[in-house]
Amino acid sequence: ACPLPDIWLVSDAVNDAADSTNLILDPEHASYHAVSLLLKVFDLTEAMGRARASGVVLVWRGAPADMERNRFNELLGQIEHFQESLEHEAAKLVDTEDNRLASALERPFQDSRAAGHRFLDMARSQIGQAKRARIGASEYMSLATKEIDAQYRLFDMCAGALESLLDARLRHYAFKRTVTGVFLLFVTALAFVAYT
Repeated sequence: ACPLPDIWLVSDAVNDAADSTNLILDPEHASYHAVSLLLKVFDLTEAMGRARASGVVLVWRGAPADMERNRFNELLGQIEHFQESLEHEAAKLVDTEDNRLASALERPFQDSRAAGHRFLDMARSQIGQAKRARIGASEYMSLATKEIDAQYRLFDMCAGALESLLDARLRHYAFKRTVTGVFLLFVTALAFVAYT
């Protein structure tokens, strides 16, 4: 069974949740950029998964045709674009007023960034720029999977940090609602006493 449809289903679910809850339109920068970062991690992970599968096929073929190698290199270009987009979004998250979120994601993001660059370097040097693949299929699959796992770790940390941020916001709004309710009861009681 191909894992990519599962990734697309999860990506669609996150996009739908972001759209239906308006989280992606959130006026608070930290949660907006955290949701955006989650969506970009999905794009990057899916492209890396496709490159992992395509790379294994090219390695098995031994000496792929130029057209196949060009398609593989185009896919690596997409990964590079997604990686840059992810880095740009992470920089925006760091610039928000909520430093807790940025500091919680700093290490997983650095690991994700390094893994993305290692993946691109390995795929280009071992398959994309070589006339014959310089790596075995199982070794490539293993190394690619290791680098993709770093993206999943970033997603998990980002989802957890976003959940904590939203829970804190809900607690804050619940407190405000309680204070407002107590204030209204006090005003009602004061008005009742004043007019009786």
